[in-house]
Amino acid sequence: TKPGKAVCTVTGIGKYSGSVKVYFYIAPQKQTIKYLKSSKSKTATVKFQKVYGQSGVQICYSTNSKFKNAKFSTSTSTSKTISKLTGKKTYYFKIRSYKTINGKKVYGPYSSVKKLKIKA
Repeated sequence: TKPGKAVCTVTGIGKYSGSVKVYFYIAPQKQTIKYLKSSKSKTATVKFQKVYGQSGVQICYSTNSKFKNAKFSTSTSTSKTISKLTGKKTYYFKIRSYKTINGKKVYGPYSSVKKLKIKA
């Protein structure tokens, strides 16, 4: 039930013998954007809460609502300020939690998309 690597063992019964172990990953919960604002010129501040068992958060942002040519940023805290954005443009943001297991990142589902007009 916790985010991480899990195992399921299937054992034959009756005239079926043997057992098989199946490994799978449990992803973190869905993340939500709590605060999104452009307080300074060409920057955006994103705030969110930690979800149970996450190692960090991946922030995806783009000027296209379909996220073509999207850029990514990561954070291990509960907020991130993204700079070097284009002023007077509308950016779209979505985030997702991840858990690092044996050097591999397992991602949870994306949050809902929020849009923000960047200050000049």
